[in-house]
Amino acid sequence: MKKGFFLILITLFAAKSYAQQTIENPNDTRVITTGVPFLLIASDARAAGMADMGVATSADAYSQQWNAAKYAFATVEKGVAVTYTPYLSDLVNDIFLGNLTYYNRLNETSAFSLSLRYFSLGDIELRQNADDIPLIQSPNELTIDGAYSLRLSDHFAMSVGLRYLRSDLKIQGVDGETDAAGSIAADIGGFYQSDEKAYESFNGRWRAGFSIQNLGPKLKYDEQGQENFLPTNLRVGGGFDFIFDEHNKLGVTAEFNKLLVPTPPLLGFVDTNGDGIQTQDDPTTPDVDDNGIAITEGEAVDIIEDSGIDSNYSATYWPWLQMNDTENNQYLWLPPTLEVVRNIALTDNVAFPWFAAAGLNRGTTNAVKARVKLTLDERDTLYEGRINPMAPFSDVGVV
Repeated sequence: MKKGFFLILITLFAAKSYAQQTIENPNDTRVITTGVPFLLIASDARAAGMADMGVATSADAYSQQWNAAKYAFATVEKGVAVTYTPYLSDLVNDIFLGNLTYYNRLNETSAFSLSLRYFSLGDIELRQNADDIPLIQSPNELTIDGAYSLRLSDHFAMSVGLRYLRSDLKIQGVDGETDAAGSIAADIGGFYQSDEKAYESFNGRWRAGFSIQNLGPKLKYDEQGQENFLPTNLRVGGGFDFIFDEHNKLGVTAEFNKLLVPTPPLLGFVDTNGDGIQTQDDPTTPDVDDNGIAITEGEAVDIIEDSGIDSNYSATYWPWLQMNDTENNQYLWLPPTLEVVRNIALTDNVAFPWFAAAGLNRGTTNAVKARVKLTLDERDTLYEGRINPMAPFSDVGVV
């Protein structure tokens, strides 16, 4: 029993990374998803109107979201900003983002700032039947943060910030073991602002800035649940202000923005011999061993016998199986798990988990079809070698 359980664990954690053949989904966009994505939504009109640029613009009350180092150059000693931003208002009328920010210049070289951001996902009605009294849920997320900025020279300042995040997406009565997720994050920023210089027909000022935001541990809603990256973000930008007179100014700004979160792996490749070099998928590729040599059902039996492990049908099967990965909208070719016994690899949990199948009364699988149609003699050979022969049946699928 212990050996069988060990084989199942190996299958779950290793088989997706070694010798895995996939069929690439042409509609796969490899979209990066994170927790608390509302942190990337602009809460002020100026930044929103400039395509979410704000790391190198002039200081204002909303600098906390973009680059707190700008507060050290604020021309007003203190300020408060309050915003209410309806979100997806064409679809619903109760989703909104609220923001409250306060900053105070302590002296000519330093400033501190505080902000509260609250994102409401509105009211969600849950019913078992159309006539039931609805269960009303109001999921929400919020952050509370503070920052300190300091001028290191006449023209350059840096800032550090600390943020508490809380994401309460729990549905009472449905997610009984789920709780609100919490985490902390840090920000670091820098801002450069030159003196105002006189040109032929106007005055001008150069600006530049950078910030790295939301550096922190992942969000986790329960002990068994999937962890979510924070939206760690890098912003680098620069700009020039054309100052025509006291009341007229034109700013030209450019900004680079990069989400510092791992991109989901590009599925659609296979490493047939374990040398670390990916080769293009070929759905007609035969079942192979770790040297890239095609194997038969008899050689599959030899592999499990040579391993010295008595599987007792617990986790090993043959041949390759095609699986529908519903989380990534992909079709994957899964290797025979007998190969995993000899070739253990590590993998991240980035796709729908699959399980070793052993018939309807011994396991389940979301397999779509088998690579090879087995004859009766081939199935008998595998049975004698304690390997599950996988075959499709019209009434029950692949078992």
